[in-house]
Amino acid sequence: MLLGRPWQFDKRANHDGHSNKYSFVHNERKVTLVPLSPREMCEDQNKLREKREQENKKLREKEKKSEKEREKREFVSKSEGSKKSLANKIDTLHALL
Repeated sequence: MLLGRPWQFDKRANHDGHSNKYSFVHNERKVTLVPLSPREMCEDQNKLREKREQENKKLREKEKKSEKEREKREFVSKSEGSKKSLANKIDTLHALL
């Protein structure tokens, strides 16, 4: 149990060792915590895995998009530099003639 003993004493929780259930009163309502069955655990893990995969897929797509934008900016800046050097060469040729 992740909640720990201080929590058990603060809420006056009762633990049934046979069924592994915790019972306590919270906001004037009786609450009973029961462990997940192996099937429920497996389903929960599958849901978490799918969610993590979807988040990773979105992150990869976002990284690809930003990489393409960066490459585009680099290409534009290189082509502008090429235009300037070409203009300088043309000016030099005109000066020689």
